[in-house]
Amino acid sequence: MKEQPKAPDYVKYKRIRKHDLEQKIKKYISKHIGNYMMGENSVIGAKVVIITEGAPDLISAIDNGFNAISPVTTNFKEEHFPILEQLTTAAESIYIINDNEDNQAGLQGAIRTAKYLSKTGKNVYIVTLPMPDGKDKIDLNEYFLDHTADDLRKLMDETDPFLAMLIKQMPKDLPKALPMFRSDIVPIVAEIEDKTLQYYYIGLVVTHIPALKEKAIKEEIGSYKKQLEEKESNKPDEPVDPEILKEVEKIQQNKQILKERIDLMYRAGVVGERNVVATYFAALDSRLLEDPMAVKNSGHRGSGKSHALVKVLILYPEETYLFITSGSPKSFFYRKEGMENKTLILGEAFQIQAGNKKDNDFAYTIRSLISEKCIRYLVTEKNEDGNYDSVEKELKGPTAFITTTIVDTVEKQFDDRLFTIHPDESPEQTNRIIEMTGENRSGNGYTLDSKTILTWKTFHRSLQVIKVDIPFAPAISSFLIKKKNPIAARRAYTKVLSVIQSIACTYQFQRGKNNQGNILAIMADYHMALQIVEESFKENLGQQSKKVEDRLVYVEENGIVHYNDMVNAFGISKTAVSNWVGTQVKEGTLEWCDDTGSIVDDERELRRLKFSGKAYIIANGSYKPTLVTGLPTAYQLTKDPAWEEDGALYKLYDLQLKSHVNGQKTVVKKAEKVPATVPVKEDSVKVDPAKDVEEEENEYEQFMNYAKNNSTNEPVANFEEMGL
Repeated sequence: MKEQPKAPDYVKYKRIRKHDLEQKIKKYISKHIGNYMMGENSVIGAKVVIITEGAPDLISAIDNGFNAISPVTTNFKEEHFPILEQLTTAAESIYIINDNEDNQAGLQGAIRTAKYLSKTGKNVYIVTLPMPDGKDKIDLNEYFLDHTADDLRKLMDETDPFLAMLIKQMPKDLPKALPMFRSDIVPIVAEIEDKTLQYYYIGLVVTHIPALKEKAIKEEIGSYKKQLEEKESNKPDEPVDPEILKEVEKIQQNKQILKERIDLMYRAGVVGERNVVATYFAALDSRLLEDPMAVKNSGHRGSGKSHALVKVLILYPEETYLFITSGSPKSFFYRKEGMENKTLILGEAFQIQAGNKKDNDFAYTIRSLISEKCIRYLVTEKNEDGNYDSVEKELKGPTAFITTTIVDTVEKQFDDRLFTIHPDESPEQTNRIIEMTGENRSGNGYTLDSKTILTWKTFHRSLQVIKVDIPFAPAISSFLIKKKNPIAARRAYTKVLSVIQSIACTYQFQRGKNNQGNILAIMADYHMALQIVEESFKENLGQQSKKVEDRLVYVEENGIVHYNDMVNAFGISKTAVSNWVGTQVKEGTLEWCDDTGSIVDDERELRRLKFSGKAYIIANGSYKPTLVTGLPTAYQLTKDPAWEEDGALYKLYDLQLKSHVNGQKTVVKKAEKVPATVPVKEDSVKVDPAKDVEEEENEYEQFMNYAKNNSTNEPVANFEEMGL
């Protein structure tokens, strides 16, 4: 009997053709195989990242406990490098582990990727896998057949940084080394913004080639930078595809810009979190205002804070924001691009959290940039004579700010300036994420095509720095001051106005202007802003968030509660429950007790009960919900039936933030071609567009006439006087 061939333990598929659904001849298998890269979700927020060559290498790396990503070939396409940079923003070290083979195809691909990432300031390493005897090739998948994860970690630890490796490869003879020094070393060293790290590599060059002095290296770097600046200044603007410009013009005049951007995030892989996404968009657009927004998204680990943010940034040009995970106070001053009208994004707020004395200077620097719109710093630098001088560095704003954090509060003075939001941590949201993850991995998920991404980037690039006036702001003030407000209301109200101005900025091509050339916000801007800020506004005034409110009510209604009950009731981890209970015990709303309800004050006894799983919590009766005055609705301000819940304008500008899939509770559909803009469904909003435009123009006229005839500092009680 003929022996059956044994199935290999590890199978590698390459060059699988993909199926284009628009072509009649179906010579391809799947249209989704050509996507950017595999393992995106694995590396977001990871401190250590491995880049592999093939899909089996990626799977083996993840199976062995590493965070990995792969282009599914020898190297990334050049247009995908910015996406890779964005996905690995939090990474402190990146290890490229391509195939080790005689033809060096994997090495060449690794070098291309390493050069790009090194210029962005990343610590990049190229790991060479040991070649087995008698073999001419080995990949990471094959490496793990005979080695452990610890073996690979040891190999990674022994690997020199990529730039150090390049420096050591230069000939020690200066004339022979100069070509490689100028073509490979200088471009990377010149782009390193961290001066300490830059001086370190300059020192390595001097040590390797003693004839090449430090002064000469700095002159080479200066010359290279000057050439780049001249090249950039003489570079003609790249022509934009006329089709893209047409789509941008449609967006500029679309009344549902905000909703359609939020809908796009579902197609980008973000399920739910519509309010979080809307807040991110508002903050990013506010960079163009005099008083930009500062936002903190606070939630537990793994709740999707960073995932939603990374996806939102796909629609923005890279020059509009700076994404960092840490830094020194001085590091900002060496940014040649500055921070004026940009968004500073801090990946995790550990450096500005409460009680972190080590990084107070860092927190102070960011806080000053947000509040004062400008920071100045004295630094000591060498002058042309080699002597040290004190030089004043200035960093200009205004700068918007976004951070994500797992801590409830950051540094106190900082926290007061932040607009706080929270991710959806419900079991239902977890199930939706699991469902979408399965759809995406099956090949039936949504994707954003390159045309859509470029269209929205071009739109955001078209937005101009503007000033926004809010003619109806006195009416909102009049509503709020009917009751006494805590001192926190001062900043909370300012934050609300910033959101209104940000939305007007997004709609700047549809809004009128006053005699000073300032954009005039309209009631639609307020209606959309109200949907975004309503809960956060109450929380800023001292009312507990809905999440905390629900948990406290649960404890009160159930008497004594075991933390496992909280885990099951709210679908969160034991660690999350423990942290939350600890906070509430400190605030005096909850207390630890035993199974009889007796309060446990002794720390030793409490530890024993926790260890044995017999610690319970109980409400002490001191908690009373803090009800604060909410913001008025558009209808309360105008008395216009169109702004009632079933009114035409209410529906037209409804962002549907409480729904999880494009405003509809539907299952995930199979992939379909996504247009650059999603047209408004006429049957969903029964309103005459021409009539609607006329109504808005009438609003502008009434605003202006009222402003001219009522130039007073007295707050407006309501809009009945204006006929709105």
